[in-house]
Amino acid sequence: QALRGPRRVESVRASHNIDALLGRALATNRSLVCLNVVDNGLGPEFAKAVAKSVATRFCALRYLNLSRNNVGDEGAEALFLALSDKETNLTYLNLRNNGIDAAGYQQLPMALEPGNRIRYLGLAENSPFDVSLAEDIVSSLRHNPKLRLLDFGDIKFNRKTLTVLVEAAQSLRTGINFSSRRSGSSPAANMGNLLFQQWTGTKVTFPRF
Repeated sequence: QALRGPRRVESVRASHNIDALLGRALATNRSLVCLNVVDNGLGPEFAKAVAKSVATRFCALRYLNLSRNNVGDEGAEALFLALSDKETNLTYLNLRNNGIDAAGYQQLPMALEPGNRIRYLGLAENSPFDVSLAEDIVSSLRHNPKLRLLDFGDIKFNRKTLTVLVEAAQSLRTGINFSSRRSGSSPAANMGNLLFQQWTGTKVTFPRF
C-alpha cells in the first residue's frame, strides 16, 4: 500500500510474502523513484521479484539499493538481466556485500552493453571473477558512454584480472573504483548518490552505508 503514493522508501522489513507483494506493487508503480532496503536479509527470491518488476517501462523505479541482503548468484543474475532490458528505468543499483560469487556475474557484461540505462553499479565486497569475464566487461564498457561509475571496492581480484581492469580504466569514460571502505562510508557509493540526484533532479537525503 505504501508504494502507491510516496516517492521514496527508506526501509522495508522482511515478511513471509514481501517478495511477491512488493514485486506486484512495483510492476505497476508510477510514482516511487527510490527504494533503499539496506541490510534487511531479503534474499534471492526478493531480488528476482524486484528484477522482474523493474524490467518494464511501467515501473518508475530509478534508484535501488539492495546492499547487504544476501541476494546471491541467482538474485544478481536476475538483476543484471533486468538491467539489459532496454525498457527499464533503473539508473542506480547497489549490490554491495551480497554474497555474489563467480557464477553470479555471468550476465554482468550484458548489463553493461551500450544502450542500457544504468549509470551507477555497486558491486563492492563481493567475490572476485576471472580474467575472461573482466575482458568481456571491458569490451562492453568501451562502447557504453552512459555508465559513470562501477564500484569494485574491496573485491580481492587476482593479479591478471586486476591488471585488465586497471589498464582499461585509464582509457574508459566509466570510472572504476577499487578502493576499500572498511574505515568509513564508501566514497564511490556517496558519489553515486550525488550523481543520481544530478541526473534526476530528485532531492533525497541518503543514509550513510
